[in-house]
Amino acid sequence: MDQTQEKTTQLNRVLLERSQKKTRLSQTVNELMATDEVKRIKNYARLFEAFHLKNTITSEVDGRWVCVNGQRVSNFASANY
Repeated sequence: MDQTQEKTTQLNRVLLERSQKKTRLSQTVNELMATDEVKRIKNYARLFEAFHLKNTITSEVDGRWVCVNGQRVSNFASANY
């Protein structure tokens, strides 16, 4: 794993773990992190923990469709691919 992937992994770990603090803000964040929507996003983040688009090769762009690492995918309004 290169340095960029390591930093991405560390950041994801911080974002995915619950806070152990007892402040009102921490309690609110923990409550939000327990919702189904956030759980779904966290599961998705774990699947692509060390993935970053800057480490891929985009070989084709056709409107909303792009070819990334040989896989044709839809760009769903992300300006950062």
